[in-house]
Amino acid sequence: MATIKDVAQMAQVSAMTVSRVLNQKGYVSEEKRQRVLSCVEALGYRPNQLARSLVLNRSSTVGILLSHIENPVYAQYVSSMAAYFRKRGMDIILYCADSYATALSGIQTLLDKQVEGLVILPMESYEAQDRSGGLPVLLKKMGGLMVQQKRPFVVVGDNEYTAHDNWVREDYRGGAEMAVDYLVEAGHSRIGCVCWAPAQGGVWGEREAGFRAAMRRHGLEVNENWRCVVREDGVGQAREAALRMLSRGGELPSAMFCYNDAFAVGAIQAFQEKGLRVPEDISIVGHDGNLYSRCTAPHLTTVSIQARETGRAAAKMLLYILRSRVPKKDNHLLIAPEWIAGGTVRRCQGG
Repeated sequence: MATIKDVAQMAQVSAMTVSRVLNQKGYVSEEKRQRVLSCVEALGYRPNQLARSLVLNRSSTVGILLSHIENPVYAQYVSSMAAYFRKRGMDIILYCADSYATALSGIQTLLDKQVEGLVILPMESYEAQDRSGGLPVLLKKMGGLMVQQKRPFVVVGDNEYTAHDNWVREDYRGGAEMAVDYLVEAGHSRIGCVCWAPAQGGVWGEREAGFRAAMRRHGLEVNENWRCVVREDGVGQAREAALRMLSRGGELPSAMFCYNDAFAVGAIQAFQEKGLRVPEDISIVGHDGNLYSRCTAPHLTTVSIQARETGRAAAKMLLYILRSRVPKKDNHLLIAPEWIAGGTVRRCQGG
């Protein structure tokens, strides 16, 4: 493997001159610069990035902390951020934390790797594990580590940390209201939901608030018998919750709003197992707009949170901070939901 000394010897210049050319610092004549670059290419020389980052205090790397790498929404976040950073000469390091403790240690690990900045993806699943104040405390502790190291960070998809200067999040409440409005406009009045059990706060709480607000606005009562409560995120848990609702008997809703697309897939499985047709017997609307919405036949009618746009916006926000080196107060962005038409809602009268 070629070294900087090999390049210097071949180009007949000093190692300092090679360093100046590669780092674009200090004066070097054009003739020497071209000679050095030609030798770098001929030898296939690659600088030691770790050593270079220590000298320059710049690694051209950003960290991304996430909790559910298998979640399609997180995959959309990461792919859009990676594409944005890559086009601008930045690399990413992912850290997948599976607990409150590893989320904190993950921040330190990324800082140890000299990331220039950090994007923190939604951390709601750790709230119950924090006995000292919940999710806001977790975010503040992580934020404190970043501030101490003078590394900027952007929070994605969480309304519990709006005191932070830099965040991008989706309008989950608006998306839930949009779903109910659409069902009512299609003639439905008996509307149930597949919901998350601990919906006290975070993005799940926003969906709950949006659902209830829209139902009140249309003069509709939330029927507790039509609430399918899910205690673990996933298709199988949603299927079981929908089956429990069906086992209670009585009148069924004409439509269901599902708090995410995985819940919608599980509900559809349960209804079809019991001989109910979607949408002829019961209509379904999902939320998120990820790949689950294309895993049903017909395709799921859903509300997209525009995760790719959110990820890109977060990457753009962080890169602006890194390049401008000027802290920006109240740097907030709310991403509007987008309706995705599918085939799981039927229009009806008196439903």
